[in-house]
Amino acid sequence: MLLACVLRTPGQLDDVRTWLDPDDFTIPDRGACYQAALDLHDRGEPIDPVTLAWETRRQAPPQPTEEAGETTALDSERLMQLYGDGYPAQVAPYYGRQILESSIRTTTAQAARDLKTLAAQPSIPPADLLSAAAHRIDQVSHQESRWHGSRPTESRDSEQSAEQQADIGRTL
Repeated sequence: MLLACVLRTPGQLDDVRTWLDPDDFTIPDRGACYQAALDLHDRGEPIDPVTLAWETRRQAPPQPTEEAGETTALDSERLMQLYGDGYPAQVAPYYGRQILESSIRTTTAQAARDLKTLAAQPSIPPADLLSAAAHRIDQVSHQESRWHGSRPTESRDSEQSAEQQADIGRTL
């Protein structure tokens, strides 16, 4: 849906590009399509379904999935359908935050699985385990800081106000 919003109003890329990375997409071909849209936007070229599909394939040909060699690439026909589906045009930041939130959850869950696997191996020294944990925490913290940067200022202000009210309630 984020890509549909960008197709309808390419200027929205300016609203999400500072905090949404192509790697945040859980489907790599969608991230490649987003990267292609960013590149087209930077070059001042039109972002329409045909051009976006062409640029995506030019930059990164679609990779087959494990299911019978199918791909998850968005072709121009599917992009045209997204463009015509009537999704609201000005909500790319909303969908971008959902993508980033999903990425944070996925990264956190994978980090937990990786650390659990490492912790189960007695040959791994504790210092190495702690170093791996610190590295994974840094990855998630970077995503979280982008998440906080993605929220509109007024929502951050209201959250800070709510936190301040909660702090006052705890002290009473």
